[in-house]
Amino acid sequence: MGECSALADTDCQRSLGCHKYGRCQAKDGRCVVNPSGCQRSLFCQQFNRCTLKDGKCQLASDADCQRTQQCQELGLCSYDERTDSCLAKKLIDCRLLKICQELGYCSPAKGKCLPASDTDCRRSEMCKFAGLCTYDAAQKGCRATNAKICRQAPSCRYNGNCSLVDKEGGVCLPTSDRECQRSVNCRRFGRCHYSQELENHDWGDSGLNVKHGGCAAASDTDCRQAQICRTKGKCLAHDGHCEKQRPDK
Repeated sequence: MGECSALADTDCQRSLGCHKYGRCQAKDGRCVVNPSGCQRSLFCQQFNRCTLKDGKCQLASDADCQRTQQCQELGLCSYDERTDSCLAKKLIDCRLLKICQELGYCSPAKGKCLPASDTDCRRSEMCKFAGLCTYDAAQKGCRATNAKICRQAPSCRYNGNCSLVDKEGGVCLPTSDRECQRSVNCRRFGRCHYSQELENHDWGDSGLNVKHGGCAAASDTDCRQAQICRTKGKCLAHDGHCEKQRPDK
């Protein structure tokens, strides 16, 4: 019984193998991968495997890497043949990223975008808002270096992060009720008392290992005098925040 053969490229181009894997060219009766087939294939569209290499559509070029979400978010935009992967290798890979603007992760280092100088730190929003303006080579990150910087940072006025805490790696945090009570978040959200146990979310993805210590709503009184009680009806303290009602115990 005879076998079906691909006699022309049009035979291949109608096939699932062309649509999915880039096997769009007829050769010796078979459908094989060709460069344009890779570019149009689902492998390219979904998995960024857009370059013909060793007879397959593979991720194998800077252009392939630049299609990926990891390039857009983390700067992994340059193909590295040695590791067969996408890495951050050039300044341009990092400089336009959100993590450069927000956190100072603006220089390629060991295949990633990281802070690598005071300049990287100073261009970041974490410097402007939270005082993390100096590069610490030992910790490979942006840090605050003195109490004055903490007191002058907007994070002090808004969140009560007014004291330099070295044990947290050079970061500005609240250390007293007074700092919390002077903050905007006390007036708006009732976060008027210092709590060592409170989970701290002010630092996001900054790379700082800051897990606890912040301003919290410690009582219903904190909430009732806050703006959030008047405007949102959140007048009851629960787990450091003001809520409309407390969960049933």
